[in-house]
Amino acid sequence: MSEVIVTIFVLVGLTALVALVFGVWVVVQIGRGLFRAAGRALGGLDIGIEPPSPMMKPWVRCGSPLCGSENPPHASYCRRCGSPLSSRTRARRAAMF
Repeated sequence: MSEVIVTIFVLVGLTALVALVFGVWVVVQIGRGLFRAAGRALGGLDIGIEPPSPMMKPWVRCGSPLCGSENPPHASYCRRCGSPLSSRTRARRAAMF
């Protein structure tokens, strides 16, 4: 009988731990979303990717009117929204042997 009680306490404890970790994850995701939305509202700050330096190849800006994020020159799709980058703005890379 005591083994059953210990097993129940262990399962309840693990369930509580998983629920706590999930709750923290949800709070962090909501905070990140609010922070990004506030950044865009205050001046279009792009969080996560640093703007390219003058020494780098020019990055490709997403053509979506809602996104507009900068992508590496070799990207075929936008890193933020996933929309395909148009062929005329996409940079081509030469094969290197």
